[in-house]
Amino acid sequence: TRFDVYLPCAEGPTRAQLRAPSGTFDALALPPWPADKAILVVDDEPAVLEIAGYLLEEAGIPFIAASSGSQALELFQARGAEIGLALLDRTMPRMSGEELRAELRAIRPELPVVMSSGFAAEAGVGQVGGRDLFLKKPYSLRDLVTILHAALRYAPG
Repeated sequence: TRFDVYLPCAEGPTRAQLRAPSGTFDALALPPWPADKAILVVDDEPAVLEIAGYLLEEAGIPFIAASSGSQALELFQARGAEIGLALLDRTMPRMSGEELRAELRAIRPELPVVMSSGFAAEAGVGQVGGRDLFLKKPYSLRDLVTILHAALRYAPG
């Protein structure tokens, strides 16, 4: 039996620490995130949504959070013009990330998607099939920001 215990940090790194020369953020040499391209972050685990939101805030990337596929679809229909990319949990109850991706792509076929999962059998960082990318949980700020930039950069259109 394997147990994974994830505890919240008492305090996370400050933006100044992330941008310090010895830190990981500036070393990425990525361009600033486009202000008109919010990330739709969808995960049924509140802790994962909170951590992803914290990381995206620290990176200066706008985001919209949803805790289910149905909520994500409602947000996408209402605020789709703001959303430039979707970060989807692959395994969620009622509507999986795969099903949600199909629904989102029915509305906007060119939408860049990054699938995410914490299951050990899943791959690390890379392709998940076709043009979509995959990010294994738990992920670092470096991994998250790098893959989001890559997904946006290689999006069609």
